[in-house]
Amino acid sequence: MISSLSGESEQKIRKLFEKITESAPAILFIDEIDSILGKRENAGKEMERRIVAQFLSSMDDIAYDNLKGPVFIIGATNKPEYLDSALRRSGRFDKEINIGFPNEKSREDMLIAMTKTKKIDNDISFQELAKLTPGYLAADLEALIREAGLCAVRRIGKLIESSYNEVSPLTEDLNKTNHSEEKVTETKDDGIIYTVNMKDFLEVQ
Repeated sequence: MISSLSGESEQKIRKLFEKITESAPAILFIDEIDSILGKRENAGKEMERRIVAQFLSSMDDIAYDNLKGPVFIIGATNKPEYLDSALRRSGRFDKEINIGFPNEKSREDMLIAMTKTKKIDNDISFQELAKLTPGYLAADLEALIREAGLCAVRRIGKLIESSYNEVSPLTEDLNKTNHSEEKVTETKDDGIIYTVNMKDFLEVQ
């Protein structure tokens, strides 16, 4: 939406809203909306003021009665006080939803949902992980799961490396590991499937 050429940003905004009206029903979602639609009195450049003014004009020009379906315009920000006050008037962003920190039960549900497609051990206690992650948002939990996966990769890598240095065959060593609840099987990517266990999560913590 932002361009260095004068007038081009406003043109992009107009085309965006034209596409919305043509594509109805439609949803326009703008993340970190405060970065482009901040308070005009605090704007350092005239271009920033023009962008806000054009966005407001485009929102007002939507003829909802002539649309083929509903249109939702959603903006996300963690700095609502930075938004231009005109955006929060009736008919524009007139409904605000405050999404706070997820509680323990919500974090547990999120962890379960986020790991449904992951290779995880049965020993993982999502309830315990939820207790250990107060203040975590969805992105933080996603990062936790990713880092736990990396811990599992490193753990399996060390296992394979050590097995090559031992006299016993690799398969025998891996089978012993399977008995200790560390599972190794084949995968499409690098020949190894790793399963993430509770220790991997606790190592990240």
